[in-house]
Amino acid sequence: MTITPKAIALAQQRRLLAASDIAGMCGVCLKTIHNWVDEGKVPEIRTPGGHRRFRPAEVIAFLQRFAFDIPAWLTELAARVEQEKSSAPTAQAG
Repeated sequence: MTITPKAIALAQQRRLLAASDIAGMCGVCLKTIHNWVDEGKVPEIRTPGGHRRFRPAEVIAFLQRFAFDIPAWLTELAARVEQEKSSAPTAQAG
């Protein structure tokens, strides 16, 4: 299983990855990703519809911890998400 250019573009647009994206990067089936999430190996976010989504930086940490290759596009996406987070206006208490 590999990740397609269309899937990469979608991940970049929504700023989160799907379980199928990670499965493609790791060369495993989707059920393996679900098992790894259930075992606490990679943190997830659940959508209101129950779908699993993943933050790019957490996926990179997972890939590093288990010695998987990290695609350049994922590193760029994580940097872009972090930059957007740091440049977003913060609420002032008052």
